[in-house]
Amino acid sequence: MRISTSMLHAQGVANILRNQTLLARTQNELALATRLISAKDDPGAWARASGLDQHLAQLDRYRENSSVSQNRLGLEENALVSATEMLNRVRELALQANNATTSAEARQSIAQEIQSRLGELLSIANSGDGDGRYLFAGTADAAAPFVLAVVGATYSGNTSTRLVDIGPERSVALGDAGDAVFQNLMTGNGTFAVAAGGTNAGLTKLDAAKVVDAASWDGGSYTLSFNAGNYEVRDAGNALVTSGAYTSGTAIGFRGVQLTLSGAPVDGDTFSVTPSQSQDMFAVIQKMAALFATSPADPAANARHHTAFFGALEELDTAMSRVNTVRATVGHRLHAVDDALAQIDTIDVQAQGTLSGLRDLDYAEATSRLNLQMTALQAAQQSYARIQSLSLFDFLR
Repeated sequence: MRISTSMLHAQGVANILRNQTLLARTQNELALATRLISAKDDPGAWARASGLDQHLAQLDRYRENSSVSQNRLGLEENALVSATEMLNRVRELALQANNATTSAEARQSIAQEIQSRLGELLSIANSGDGDGRYLFAGTADAAAPFVLAVVGATYSGNTSTRLVDIGPERSVALGDAGDAVFQNLMTGNGTFAVAAGGTNAGLTKLDAAKVVDAASWDGGSYTLSFNAGNYEVRDAGNALVTSGAYTSGTAIGFRGVQLTLSGAPVDGDTFSVTPSQSQDMFAVIQKMAALFATSPADPAANARHHTAFFGALEELDTAMSRVNTVRATVGHRLHAVDDALAQIDTIDVQAQGTLSGLRDLDYAEATSRLNLQMTALQAAQQSYARIQSLSLFDFLR
């Protein structure tokens, strides 16, 4: 085997370069605080770490979506709380106005206050999210969704809602469309509505109206009339459904429903029973305000007023029930967001721990390795310096 001077020099240089490379790598690891600088360092660990990076980025998106959901749903809940308080106030005013001791002037004042609540309800229904969007407009939320009309209000939003992902295979609706909150309320008790005849001259008034057998109710229109102390119920085709002697306070039943009336009727007095129709919350408030704008002029008018008030109060309670139902769903969604955030935090901690085990640098080991590599480099440099001053001719003398 031939050993040349140039070979000795090349081996010395290669040894220095190899030690410099190892030292530079360790210095990079310490500077970047990671043992995975490139995929070649540990292909398997690099692939797993890259996957965990993507997973953590997805968790950040879920966390951001959850934060947006919390904010928007919190604003919706505040709006619904305001709506509940407003409706409670209207109910309180209505009961006060319906008191027999309330003067005509006081009733008019109450009617005006109830009417003024329409503006408050409109403001609630057109609540914004702080970013130029409207909470109750569905996905068409660039413009205010409600405008007051002569009867009720018109709705320009849509029926859709935005869903956002708050976790793996988990999403939540960002809000509720206005029609689901403020519209599609039913008149009367939600199944049928009762109205006293406009020319009733007797003192009969409605005290209760309920469904006792939903399967027997056919959704038809009926007329209850009085004559000679008796009552008759006829359908829309004037066919007799039921009849009997009228007794004040005794329920009259037909087609699965019951009406309880009190007071003495006059022959020819009537009450209509019709299927409930759709209306909005604004119309409910308007109806209640109109009810107290004038006071009954005589006992018969007062009896008719009482029946109208009974129906209006049922409709107001229906509106309050709707708001409470929507508010409950918002609460469920907020709870779901809180639960999702807790799960995200747990998964994040686990993923961060796994990533740390794959990528983080052992500073004690790296520092020791750095010292050894520096010593090795110095030794290689010193050896090369000695070799550089030598020649094979020195051994041939």
